[in-house]
Order: sequence, then structure tokens, then C-alpha cells
Amino acid sequence: MRRTLAVLVVTALAAMALFAASPAMAQGGLDYRLPPSFGQLDLTSNFRPDPQEVTLVGGGPVNISSELEGVCIGHPVGFAASAPDFRLNYTVGDYILRISFAGQGDTTLVVSAPDGSWYCDDDSGGMLQPMLHWGEPLSGQYDIWVGTSNPNETSSGTLFISETLAMPGVDFTDRITLPPLNLGTVSGPKGGPATSGLPITVGPSYGSTEITGGFADDPFFMEMTAGGPVDVSSILGTTCTGNATGFVNSKPAFRVDYTASNYPLTFFFYNMDEEDTTMVVQAPNGQYYCDDDSAGLLQPAVTFQTPASGSYYVWLGTYSQDNYAWGWLLITETDMRAQEVADAVQGNQPSSTGSLDYTLAPAYGAVTLQSNFMPDPQTLDMLAGGSVDVYSAVGSACQGSAGGYAAAAPDLRLNYTAGSYPLRIFFVSDADTTLIVSDPAGRWYCNDDAAGTLNPMIEFNPPTSGQYDIWVGTYSQGDFAQGTLYITEMALDPSTAGGPAIINPPGASTGGLDYTLAPAYGTVTLQSNFTPDPQTLDMLAGGSVNVSSAIGSACQGSASGYAAAAPDLRLNYTAGQYILRILFVGNADTTLIVSDPTGRWYCNDDAAGTLHPMIEFSPPTSGQYDIWVGTYSQGDYSQGRLYITEMALDPSTVGGTSK
Repeated sequence: MRRTLAVLVVTALAAMALFAASPAMAQGGLDYRLPPSFGQLDLTSNFRPDPQEVTLVGGGPVNISSELEGVCIGHPVGFAASAPDFRLNYTVGDYILRISFAGQGDTTLVVSAPDGSWYCDDDSGGMLQPMLHWGEPLSGQYDIWVGTSNPNETSSGTLFISETLAMPGVDFTDRITLPPLNLGTVSGPKGGPATSGLPITVGPSYGSTEITGGFADDPFFMEMTAGGPVDVSSILGTTCTGNATGFVNSKPAFRVDYTASNYPLTFFFYNMDEEDTTMVVQAPNGQYYCDDDSAGLLQPAVTFQTPASGSYYVWLGTYSQDNYAWGWLLITETDMRAQEVADAVQGNQPSSTGSLDYTLAPAYGAVTLQSNFMPDPQTLDMLAGGSVDVYSAVGSACQGSAGGYAAAAPDLRLNYTAGSYPLRIFFVSDADTTLIVSDPAGRWYCNDDAAGTLNPMIEFNPPTSGQYDIWVGTYSQGDFAQGTLYITEMALDPSTAGGPAIINPPGASTGGLDYTLAPAYGTVTLQSNFTPDPQTLDMLAGGSVNVSSAIGSACQGSASGYAAAAPDLRLNYTAGQYILRILFVGNADTTLIVSDPTGRWYCNDDAAGTLHPMIEFSPPTSGQYDIWVGTYSQGDYSQGRLYITEMALDPSTVGGTSK
């Protein structure tokens, strides 16, 4: 698709003049009279939160160019479904209206406005993402289609509805959740920048990263410069928790999209110019935190003891306006102080030997075992690999062949009480991997290939009691390999091992269905005797995870089909005196999977004499229900409607429109 160089901006007057004679009918295969596939939203100007986000899958068989060439304002290209993907009922105020999409591949956008006018865009949002912008929007119904480059190709992503000037390709591609804009400042007119302050609607100067709690390469390093023209004290003052001092750039220096676990989270700046520097961090809830010298050596640090998941924005300051200091931003879940950071950034990792550091928190947690443990073997499905050169780190100190690349932090920590049996640790995968273990005495052991395979194994015979830290490496820096780590006291080796994993990484539920992930269609909170009943959601079923392999034996009912890894919907439910039924009606044979508040799994295929699934909880319990809808072929998708009800409805009797 050709790249458009300017944002498409239209006014209501221009649109009405150009389309005064336009019929209020859908054009050909794009029919706004059809119900939208991913639901609808009623918004009044000055809505919160801004932007509003909708997860959907774009694409379809209709040729947008053939249908709208010569009719659409903008560039009509791509292929979309006949029915709108989403419907917006909008009441105007004093602000602009912007609709954009950030998804996979090169996507396009089509919108039918309240007056029947058509608007099209290809790449105005940047990074091959589309955006439409109304300077003087109309009140009424906006029907929205997302297109892809080829017919029947799909693109999953996020639709953004905003009254700000945020660019989807810059600000929204990572699907961040923006806190309220410009907290602690005086904002300018909507659609324009704040008159002063720390705006987050512009992309960070040094980009962003995604970090999950317990991450292996801890600390995360990023080289950047502190300083700028904005006086933190004047702008934030008492609205900032901590000491609001120094001068920063108005743009954030960096953004971290963080998935929390059980570890504290620290942002630390160590400057190499011996300047006195400061820091501002905005947490996912919009609160600002400021610091001057908490880390020692005139270096700033901000620590969140119980961090929340979401986007953290970081500004770095100096004590003089427009003075600048070069250094390193570190993000860590360990208790590092200034001298340790100084050692780390100068190439002397604060570790026992080289850059494999057994003082760091292990990526997959710790397990405590006593000799003659059951079941045997204990296993852990995990990802091997990292950026640390094992030979450079521990080569001369290691008994065995030290090779490959591993993470700085251990993958797993074993606290072991020895008995009369040998202890074996090995890893099995489809790749050529290496194994590194630090034993309770601090000795290092390494292995590459064992038992005639490319899989590594280390045996302790006799073992000693204490802490064993375990790393698994791969042969290329930054490459990763999925596999299973085994801990056993039996005569197993990589050529004979098998069986399911029984130690699960922190935050993973069962197999590939992970209820710790953000649900694709969001969260709904309901209390017994809710109205309207039923509650409904139009959605797309299906995914790539084999439900039977993931949770087969753990599920009550028939575990079948393929679903997404993340839940489709999360229900926070307060139980009462009624039953709770969850069911799905689609255009194909679908399956239903629900994880209840106690962590039990429930599955269903066909209910009420139909090919549609239903699960009933009688009596239900209060808490979090995570819901998946699957299809029978991997990667296939089925459009349909999910129902949540306390009535005696079933797939043969339901009807009505989505809420």
C-alpha cells in the first residue's frame, strides 16, 4: 500500500458539502446496517479513560477500493468484512475525534460517519497503521471497519478512540494503558499540548521495553542522557511523592510496560559524568514519584515495593536547567545500590563469578526438595537462553564444558536436603542447549551433551544439602529454546526422560491457557441479580492453544478445541441465590473453557441438543471467572455471542442484542 504523508483531517462542513447528495446507504459489500462484529460503545465528549480501547480482528473478503473508490474521502484500500467491526455512538463536545488502529501488518481504516459520509485511510497513524481525525465531528453513529492487505487475511490489534492528538504508531502500538493526561499540570485545549508539564502523549525519547516480573536479564540496562528545560519543582511540586527537584525534558526518557509478580521494582539512574541527577517516574495509576539521592553517590532511584502491572514513564533530570548528564538507566527487581550499579555499568557485574549471578532472583522461582521426594522426577517447562557468554563468565571456574549463552539470573533455585541418592539435573529440548549449576559450596559445574544426545545433564554423587542455582543456555546470544528441566534421584537421563511438567513458572496457570494474561475483551464485574440479564458480548472464538493438551485431565467436562492463550473475557462475580450460566452461540461448532475462582477448570462442547457450549455453576462462588471460547481447528475463528445469565437460558433459547 502506498504511504500517505499527512494525517487526514476533515471538518463536518466540508464533509456535508461534498456528500450532500450521498445516499444514506451502505456501499456494496460494506453494510452498516449489519450488527457490528465486536460490539459498540456509547461515548460523550470528554470521556474517560481516553483513549478508549477495543480489541478486534480486522480483515475480510470485501475489496474496499472497488466499493468506495471515488466515494470515500481519503485512500480506500485493503479488504474488510461486510459487517462493521465496531460501532461508536458519539455525542460531540468541544474536542476533536480521532479513530485509529494498531495491529499486525499493514492495516487500513474505513469509517461511515453519522451523515452517511465515508472516510478511508491507510498509513496516517505511522508504522503502517491507519488513523482518521475529525476536527469538527458530528454527533451520531460511526461504523468502523479495519482492513488488511489481502482478502481473508486477518490482523488482530487494538482500535483506539480518542479526543487527543496521540499517534497510534508512536504511542499505542505497544497497547499501553495511558493514565490521565498531564497530572499535576495545567492542560491546554483538548487536542493541543499542555501549556506546561510532563506530557505522555508523545513517544519516549529512548523508546520502551516490556518486562515481566522475575525477568532473567536483571538488571535491564539502557544508555541515555538526563536533563532538560522543564523545572520539576514548579510543574509537579507537592503532587509528586518524594523530592521534586531538577530539570527534565518534557518528553519521557523511557517507558516500561511491566507485568508484575512478587518482586519489588526499582528504577535507578547512574550517570557517568559525576553530575547530581534526579528522577521522575509516573506509575500506571497516574501518580508521580520523584527522587534525588536515594541510591547514594548523588544518584536517584525510585522503588515500588508492590508494583502494579501497567506502563511506567521515566524522566531523568539534572540540577541546572538545560544541563545534561550521560549515564545508564537500570531497571531491577533486586536490591542494588549505587556502587553495585557502578560496577555493573562499567562491566564488572556484581556477581560471584563473571556475569552469572546467583544472588539475583531466579526467573522461574525456587523449589524446596528433600531426598526421596515425590513425585520423581520434578520437572519445569521453561525457556533456555540469554545474553551472558557462559565461557567468559565461568569458563575457567567450571568443572565440565562451559559454553553457550544464558541469563544473568538463575533460571531456577533448588533448596535441597540430601539423602542416600544421587541428584541429577538435566534439560530436554529440540535445540542444542547447555547446563550450568552452582552448588551449595559455590563450585560451578557445566555440561553440553549427555547420554548420546544434544541435551545437557549434571549429576551430583553424592550430593550435599543446600542451595543449587541452575541456568540453561543456548548456543547463540539472545536465542531462546523451549524445553523441560528435570530434577531426579532416579537413573533417568535425557535419552529416557518423559512425563508432564509439575513445577510451573510463576504466573502460568496450566499449559497454554494462562489466566494471568490480560483478557482480550476486557473484564466485566457483576453482582447477583444483575440487569440486564443476560449480559452478552459479540466476540471471535478460537486460537492456537490445544485445549486438550493444555488442561485435558484437569478439566471437568470435555476439554477440546483450540483457544487463545489469554482469556477472552474475565468475569468478577458476586454470587447470590441464583445459578450462573455461561454459554456461547456462534456460526460454527465451538467449545467453552472456564477457570473458576478456586482455580478449577470446566469444559464443554455441546449443550441443549446444539453444537453450542454451556457451563453452569450451581451454586456459584464469588470471585474471578476466566472464560475462553475455542474452535475445532487450530487458527480458525468463529464469530458469535457469549452470554452470562442467572436465568434458565440455554443455547437453544437465547436471543437478543449485545449490551
